[in-house]
Amino acid sequence: MSPTRSTRSNSLEQHLLPIDFLIIGGGVAGLCSAIALTRVGHKVTLFDQSSDFEKTKGAGGCRVPPNMSKILIRWGLEKQLRAIASTSRTVHLARYDSGYTLGTHAWEAEVLKETGGDFICMHAQSPFPSSNNALSFQYGSLRKLFSGLRRKFEFDVILGADGQSGISRRVVADQEERETPLGMSMYNLVVPKDKINQEPELLEMLEQGTIHTWLGDGRAAIGYPIKNPDNPHDKDYALHLWLPADDMAGNGWTSAVDNDFLLSEMGTCESRLRKLAGLAPAPACIPVTERPELEDWVHEDGPMLLIGSAAHPFYPGALQGMSLGVCDAAALGHLFQHLHTRDQIETFLWAFEEIRQGRVSSIKEAEMNYLSTLTLPSGEMQELRDKSMRAKYDAGLNALDADNGGDDIAEQFEAVRETFGYDAEDEADDWWVKWGSLKERAQYDVIKTDFVFAVQSQESTTSVCVE
Repeated sequence: MSPTRSTRSNSLEQHLLPIDFLIIGGGVAGLCSAIALTRVGHKVTLFDQSSDFEKTKGAGGCRVPPNMSKILIRWGLEKQLRAIASTSRTVHLARYDSGYTLGTHAWEAEVLKETGGDFICMHAQSPFPSSNNALSFQYGSLRKLFSGLRRKFEFDVILGADGQSGISRRVVADQEERETPLGMSMYNLVVPKDKINQEPELLEMLEQGTIHTWLGDGRAAIGYPIKNPDNPHDKDYALHLWLPADDMAGNGWTSAVDNDFLLSEMGTCESRLRKLAGLAPAPACIPVTERPELEDWVHEDGPMLLIGSAAHPFYPGALQGMSLGVCDAAALGHLFQHLHTRDQIETFLWAFEEIRQGRVSSIKEAEMNYLSTLTLPSGEMQELRDKSMRAKYDAGLNALDADNGGDDIAEQFEAVRETFGYDAEDEADDWWVKWGSLKERAQYDVIKTDFVFAVQSQESTTSVCVE
């Protein structure tokens, strides 16, 4: 399928060279990369250890910002997306310990329209099925996969999308990484509607469609309604809790924790939070850790590239964590739609790193600063933050709109919100116009000159011009 948005007219008129991609990992980054690459004519084999990879153990809710949703809509997935997602229009901010309202924020329709997307919430299990004939699936162990490829390597490019703890990152990094605990854990909860129905004050939260954000002393929580993945007509309630933890590093999802343990870790909090935590079946605990940024995402010895959290892990529950995997996929598709020769493969892999690495780094910094602001320790800075937000609320203003008053949380969120208008496909197209097409044209001119010289040397009376 040809992309609807392309700068192909700015390049030489050449046919696509279809190649074979192997994607390791069936999460959002892997699935979306498969969609993006098959859309432009390439063949993809997606490998995952389990055939039910779309149902991630411990998965809860996720917020989908406009820079992610607009890509999925552009790919023709709006109908599927709307069927499983709830639209968010407002944010309510309150104190974690008491529930005291600090402010509210409404997403302006005109602002969302300018971004080309929407702000929605959904279950984290992947909504990206594909029946494209160019996409095939394989399941099992990596040892089995690669033993079958020893005699004949069937893929032109490997994309590592198996997460921060997967084998792909270890292969590219080629060294042991130190995972630094940040003294915090994120608890992922989904409370079913049938349990919320028994609590009137919780039922109101479920029906409002508001994203609730609680700010506390070293603690924070974000909750919102999501459609039940098995029955979209019913709504469940997703909740993320960031709580202090011992400095113990861990990899990926842990086993479910006991509700009593979770309640004991929550400390003093408003009653609705405590009720939600008590009703949630099998809360999952994920350590909040930090890994060093990789200097390169491309393997130095061959055509292998890291994408998604394998390349740039974020803290669990981050607003842009999932969206960056989708943006990676979008950029890849728009680069490889211009593939005409095998010489371009390596160029495009390094181009991907060039256009994505700086962007991801700045977003990661903004996200970490925002989490730090939500969990400010009690003290002067926290009091100034709360006072500024409450003053806006009393004046009928949006709590997260930046002003000239030094409002820290508004300034931090503004850095996050600037990403809403970002378009990964446009950035890939810009690189092609500024660098890729020029390099291709220069190579084409060299071929043309050499060909003319060779023919004229053999037949001095012959004049050849290759248009």
